[in-house]
Amino acid sequence: MRQFIAMTLEKIPGVVAMTAEDGAEALEIAKRTSHLDLVITDLNMPVLGGLALLERLHEVPSARDAAFVVVSSETGDQAAARARGAHRYLTKPVKQPQILSVAEDMLSLSEW
Repeated sequence: MRQFIAMTLEKIPGVVAMTAEDGAEALEIAKRTSHLDLVITDLNMPVLGGLALLERLHEVPSARDAAFVVVSSETGDQAAARARGAHRYLTKPVKQPQILSVAEDMLSLSEW
């Protein structure tokens, strides 16, 4: 799924997508990156789950102004994700046009 999302995002001019195996790796990537505009995360990840990742990313300077999109197969976690700063919530299975539309919307608003 992450490779599919990364390849889809890179269809948007100027986008460079980075992927992580789990939430802990995603957090480390964010800490080493100078600026993030958009973070798309799954809720169910090993080591550090998506909700915990959202909470921790708010403490990372590069991610403070990022838009956060959560992808999950579970529909019941929307309120918890939004409470932790998710701007959008996508329910699996997601299709390429849906990812592109949400990403373009979020990137156009990246000047929070």
